[in-house]
Amino acid sequence: MIVNDCIELITYADGLHIGQEDIREYSDDLLESVRLLRQKIGHKILGLSTHNKEEILEANDLALDYIGLGAYRATNTKSEANIGGVALLEAASHSKHPVGMIGGVRLDDEFEAPVVYKVIGSGLYT
Repeated sequence: MIVNDCIELITYADGLHIGQEDIREYSDDLLESVRLLRQKIGHKILGLSTHNKEEILEANDLALDYIGLGAYRATNTKSEANIGGVALLEAASHSKHPVGMIGGVRLDDEFEAPVVYKVIGSGLYT
């Protein structure tokens, strides 16, 4: 189980996923943010949300276990998300970390490496 942003629950989880805004609450220096997070979560899984090639390139320098990349499609649950569509597949190719595609992903979607995870939320109900 991976908890989203709520580091207070890390004792009960296998890892933490953190967003771009939330990681910067620890420090404006992302290397320092990850160092501080690692102090709190130890060797548990750590993932970071990314939305474009620039954020992926930043994430490449961080001690992460994976990145989340999206939003792939529009969803009914997050109307403010910027939709990247197939352009995200090209951006994903720049990641040194395994990629989890997120946002409007469906069970029947097929991706190639480095996209190795399909993060499916409300799509499970349709």
